[in-house]
Amino acid sequence: MLRTDYPVYINNTEIKAKCISWARDYENIEITNQTEDGHDDVEVVRRGKRSIYAGFQCSDYWASILTEFNDEPILEVRFYDVKTKDYITLEMRMDDLRDDLVDNSDKLQSSNGLYIVTFNLIEF
Repeated sequence: MLRTDYPVYINNTEIKAKCISWARDYENIEITNQTEDGHDDVEVVRRGKRSIYAGFQCSDYWASILTEFNDEPILEVRFYDVKTKDYITLEMRMDDLRDDLVDNSDKLQSSNGLYIVTFNLIEF
């Protein structure tokens, strides 16, 4: 199976916009205190909390769809997971949404411009 056999879904919408960035980050949530003798006392609260930096180059149609997800408090995101080599579905929230008009693309006749839409998806 190819990577293209696993499109990204957000709230059951297959994202068909051109993906230019999909970078995953795995954060460990820890509480660290220093003991009297100078050693670290680390309490691991959670391992592998996922966040994704996503970027898409798209028409105004897809830019509208992607930016509407920002209005939702919880998103169901389904994507290919390299660890399991299969789809994984996570409840996430969107943060740091940005949509940038590509220079001179507002002059296109087929669309109201091309956009670069970027955002972070953060696992609950």
